[in-house]
Amino acid sequence: PAAVVRTLEQQPKNIGEKIEKDMELQRGEWFDTHPTDIERIENAMQEKAAGIFQVELPARSLLKGFSEMSGDSTYSYYRRQLMFDVAKSQLIPEEEFTVAADEQRSHDSALDVFFSGAFSVYAPIENNGSSAPNVQQQDAIVQAWKKHSDLMRSLAGQAKLAYRRFGECEQKLNNIVLARTYVHAGFNIDPSEFGLADARPETIPQAEDQARARMEQASVVLNQLVSAGMQRMRLAVCLTPAPAAEPTRATWDSMRPLFEVAARVSGVMLEVMTLHSETQALGALLTNQSGHPPNRQLSVAIAQVTQACVRRIRTIQDRLRGVVYPFEHSADQKTLNDYAFAESLQTDSPSSVQHAGDIIGERLFSLQFRLVARLAATAQAAEAAAGLH
Repeated sequence: PAAVVRTLEQQPKNIGEKIEKDMELQRGEWFDTHPTDIERIENAMQEKAAGIFQVELPARSLLKGFSEMSGDSTYSYYRRQLMFDVAKSQLIPEEEFTVAADEQRSHDSALDVFFSGAFSVYAPIENNGSSAPNVQQQDAIVQAWKKHSDLMRSLAGQAKLAYRRFGECEQKLNNIVLARTYVHAGFNIDPSEFGLADARPETIPQAEDQARARMEQASVVLNQLVSAGMQRMRLAVCLTPAPAAEPTRATWDSMRPLFEVAARVSGVMLEVMTLHSETQALGALLTNQSGHPPNRQLSVAIAQVTQACVRRIRTIQDRLRGVVYPFEHSADQKTLNDYAFAESLQTDSPSSVQHAGDIIGERLFSLQFRLVARLAATAQAAEAAAGLH
């Protein structure tokens, strides 16, 4: 709760005004379990009570031990609502959270600037970060840095178009996978709702292949941009005037694990994208199962999609096995698999498999952005220190 209050205080004034306006428009429905916020306020106002006291202080002032209460409610929310397997010792104070959130926003901005708003989380990243360029050969590093920087600049316009096209193709592919799953389960669908001209079982695979081909075409320039960007980052952290060569070496040593982990995560991101499509389809089938009488064809389809998700999850876990989660709050040497999904996978429960797939996809997707954003921010700082822009 304290972090929510702090976050709201940092937002532009119009955001708070919009929230209040939206609250005023809320009205309860017949089967709501509780009145809306505005209805509660209106009911209190109708009492026209004098009140016990009046004070111009935040509501938190009425609560004893607000910080402790915030920690307890946050822990309960993570454990019971989000079902995250976290220990209470992992909670961080509000002040540290705010600093970390500000830092992450700064890194996200650096990522956007560095890749001209066209960073693709699905682009492959080569694991060539184990050895740094020779920091004594500054002229060679600068020349190589300029080469990759110029290439990124020349690709920027194409990459923005490709980024938008890739996103459109990804959404279309998700719709096609969902349509295919529905048809396989025996449902009659309206093709237009899924962006299809035809929903016959024999034509859907053709549409799926076409969507994948378009995604691959859009990926070409995005992959080139990311490849050049990662090389530029690798060179940038070694850019330094000669007298400060050794401190720069320390910077490289601190960044190397991020390069290596980003490369490992990039190796599973296409599997993550497919897992996302499959878990969406599984969720749709489970929703339909709950609203219909028993249906053998539907049950078979759910079992098949569940097993496909399980295989995908196992593949992702195998590829990330032994990789240490790289950020500071993992002092216990937590692995990426622990971070992505520490719980035991209940393979015989479709809803549990869907939940696991959703969490794994969300966490690895955000982790890759965070890794590359940290590298981009560090690279930009090194470039600025070396007088290169």
